[in-house]
Amino acid sequence: MAVVRIKSPTEAILLHEGGLVRLEEPTFGTRFTDIMSGFDFYADEPVVLKSVQAPADQLPKEVIYLPAFLLLGLIALLQRRRALKERIPA
Repeated sequence: MAVVRIKSPTEAILLHEGGLVRLEEPTFGTRFTDIMSGFDFYADEPVVLKSVQAPADQLPKEVIYLPAFLLLGLIALLQRRRALKERIPA
């Protein structure tokens, strides 16, 4: 079993047939030519992809800072109120 990452839709031709994804023979000059040279693409049993991993839609990583800043602001507010209540100079 070979694990190959397809980065661009022009690197390989994928055909959807009856719930399966079939891989056509890679075109010459692509990086798949050497990697997939051991597969027989014209055999009776076609090359079928067993699983596909695609990047998930995600929020930007900077969004994680929002809850942290909100928590920091809440702590600062609570500490400021406590300091005013106890008359501690800042």
